[in-house]
Amino acid sequence: MEKHNIQKRECQAIRKVFDAAKDPNKVMIVGIDAAKATHKAAICNGHGDQFCKTFNLRNDSEGVAFLHARIDGLCHKFSLLQEHVLVGFETPGSWAENFADTLVTEGLPVINMHPANVKKYRENATTDNDKLSAQTICRCLNQKEGSQRLVDDTYSELLMFSRHHGRLIRQRTQTTNRITTFCDMYFPGLLDTQKSGIPCFTEPGLKVLEKLSIHLVRKMSARQLAERLARYGLPKPQQKAQQLKQLSHKALAPTPEKERCMQFEINNLIQQYRLLCDQIDRAFQEMACLLRQTPLASV
Repeated sequence: MEKHNIQKRECQAIRKVFDAAKDPNKVMIVGIDAAKATHKAAICNGHGDQFCKTFNLRNDSEGVAFLHARIDGLCHKFSLLQEHVLVGFETPGSWAENFADTLVTEGLPVINMHPANVKKYRENATTDNDKLSAQTICRCLNQKEGSQRLVDDTYSELLMFSRHHGRLIRQRTQTTNRITTFCDMYFPGLLDTQKSGIPCFTEPGLKVLEKLSIHLVRKMSARQLAERLARYGLPKPQQKAQQLKQLSHKALAPTPEKERCMQFEINNLIQQYRLLCDQIDRAFQEMACLLRQTPLASV
């Protein structure tokens, strides 16, 4: 009969190590409080008895080598097995990501813990220093809380590209909103396709917004404007020139000073918009290449 466990939040990677060791005294727990320059590390067994004093780890390759040497020495001293070692981080910031990833690739099981859980197990709520934090992380591991940090593979790379793609989409939306806001003052109604006849946020539409102001459209003849729109790649340029001329006479124009400033900002925003569109396409292509490398792609 299948066994069910009531500890739903228990980390199975930690549970597996404790079960394999059979005795909490044979489990080595390493708690690391990450920092930009120097980490603080504490080492204890499954009962919380410390093997050594809390020590410093440099955030570089020498720090990783020192940690391995300290773990090897303690394993030999207390007759422990390397596969019964657990390393815990309070979810590391960008400055400690490579340190944690290096430990994972070198065979150490690394457990990430949410800061809220670390705070929950801190015994002294009014005092927070690196030494106490490292010990608290050991306490979290002892309670089997956290999530295992996995080795990077195609799926993790795909996830990173997907998140980057999402950030680019949000940035483009912000840029689009800013362009719309400025256009409401620079050339009211230009982004309303029914009024202007210009498809907004297409390359021809961006060229119109980039090159033509409300005062310039008023000064140009319908023929000159149609020729300009044709060069921008707009279909039916004569019809759109008439619509644009009518809109320019109905719309309220900004002052010349405000118009020059807004034209400068709009042109900069349009450059950002084009760059973001290009980056979004490239990120999408990278995701497509990664998807083709997954096992299910050949099914």
